[in-house]
Amino acid sequence: MPSSKFDELLAQLGTGRWNYLCFLAVAYWNMHLVPHTLAGAFLAPKVDYTCQLPEDGYTITSTLVNEADGSRSNDTNQCEYFAKNTDNGGGFVTHPCRSWVYDNSTYVSTITSEFDLICPYNYLRATYQSMYMFGTFVGAPLNGILADRFGRKTMLSIGTTLFALIAIGSSWIPDFSAILVSRFLLGLLHPVVLQTGYILAMEVCEPRHRSVVGIILALPWALATMLWGGMAYFIRDWRWLQTATSLSGILIIPVLWFIDESPRWLIVEGQFERANKVLRRAASWNKVTLPPQEELNALMRTIQRESAFAKQQAVQDQQEASGCRQKSLYHIKRLLILFRTPKLRKITIIVYLKFLLVNLVFYGLALNAVNYSADPFVYMVLGGLAEVPAYTVTAPIVAAFGRRVPSILLYLLSGASIFAVSFISPTDPRLNPPPRSRGSSDGIRFPGFEDMTLSPKDYVGPSVPPSLGWLVMTLAMVGKMCISAAFQLLYLYCSELFPTEVRLQALGSATIASRVGSMTSPFITELLGPLYPRAPSILFGISAFVAGIATIPLHETLGRPLPDTITDLEKPQIQEPEEPDEETEMAKLRA
Repeated sequence: MPSSKFDELLAQLGTGRWNYLCFLAVAYWNMHLVPHTLAGAFLAPKVDYTCQLPEDGYTITSTLVNEADGSRSNDTNQCEYFAKNTDNGGGFVTHPCRSWVYDNSTYVSTITSEFDLICPYNYLRATYQSMYMFGTFVGAPLNGILADRFGRKTMLSIGTTLFALIAIGSSWIPDFSAILVSRFLLGLLHPVVLQTGYILAMEVCEPRHRSVVGIILALPWALATMLWGGMAYFIRDWRWLQTATSLSGILIIPVLWFIDESPRWLIVEGQFERANKVLRRAASWNKVTLPPQEELNALMRTIQRESAFAKQQAVQDQQEASGCRQKSLYHIKRLLILFRTPKLRKITIIVYLKFLLVNLVFYGLALNAVNYSADPFVYMVLGGLAEVPAYTVTAPIVAAFGRRVPSILLYLLSGASIFAVSFISPTDPRLNPPPRSRGSSDGIRFPGFEDMTLSPKDYVGPSVPPSLGWLVMTLAMVGKMCISAAFQLLYLYCSELFPTEVRLQALGSATIASRVGSMTSPFITELLGPLYPRAPSILFGISAFVAGIATIPLHETLGRPLPDTITDLEKPQIQEPEEPDEETEMAKLRA
């Protein structure tokens, strides 16, 4: 296969300065995606607010009585107020609040407070976060096409430059609709820079080091998550915070001039002269000697010829479908191939479900600080810290124990940890005593409406911090660590489940399903969570449980040859599995 021949060439090049420059540049840039992926946590967070009443306004305070113990708690409506009705015989009428005073004790300025994303517009906070995910939903299918058409370095250079410029420029946009558009564009570029950079790094990586490089490229995400929490702690203004995290991305632009195009891609595209220059430069930087020019040319022709045969088959299939309608039908038929046979159909449905649920839980936990911690900055830092062992320990575990059983255990442990949080919810009176009322206590009571109190400019203060917050935080971090490890393992396991002829198509379409989960999670945490505090934990816990149970019907792939065709997949496994080589299995994790 072309890949094995080129891997032999990479082994001759070895690993040196030429490779390290690419690895470090990609790892450095990956860190800059985290503040934008998780921007909603600090740029558009939930902020306490109080309706700024006119002189003749009265707050609407409901007194809730617990029938079990007779305790009372007050709930003040900060979105509406009562005012005296000067027409139609007097009385009181309800008016929507037009101005608010925001609690600036945690944040100096946020998108929430600047654009009043509260009351009837509260859903826009979730939309702000989800719009980025929607951009990744659209950009993911385009990335592979563009990277294969124009090259890895070209797309990485264009993507990083545009991402940095849009990120800095959107920090000072005065219109919220324009901010949403910029969020979509950043999400659109996210897979271009993340996946293309990862592909470039793997294509220049010596095969025996791919497991280590895979971890190196994953760790910056965890480190950047911790750094994101730390920077948000010191910079409490959303515009300056986004600017500060985006400016450092410009530093990678000069480095891109020193990074070479993927020699693998150049050879496949038949650009032998450019590929030869890149390989000679790599050999010079790494201080190694390449084969003689004649032998190198023959090797490149062999790799290109074998790759061209596979590409010609795909092009021929597409040319048979002429016209827009025929091409659409062609792609639909290609997708339906995944559901053609019983075993492939089962794998496809389960993989789609797992991708959706894992993204739902992962991003739900990352963005749910408001329900799991009184300190969002500490929660973000610990969340990143929990991902470090998830990314480093997974490789040796799956190399020794396989993919199926560790996946099931990780899902179930994550689900159990998250589900347990629902039994220690903020509604528990031991954790959240009734809110204390401050301000004017004289109110107006209406006959027949004793549970409704109108208090001029009354303010209901924040609740007492949970006394068992450490337990909630611990359970949330265990769930985050397990789901992060399961997330990393998911790509490896799925790539081995599908046969070669549909592998890329299956993973590409599964990625689209995953974006549905990441787009949904902000609405669960931001809209459903405040209404039903237990709901996010219950939904995320059940989702992790379902993902674990759904893994049970899948077969183990450790030590088994990968199927090349759908026919190979459907054939019963009558041969004994091969004895796995630990180094090879670890290398697969990120290769």
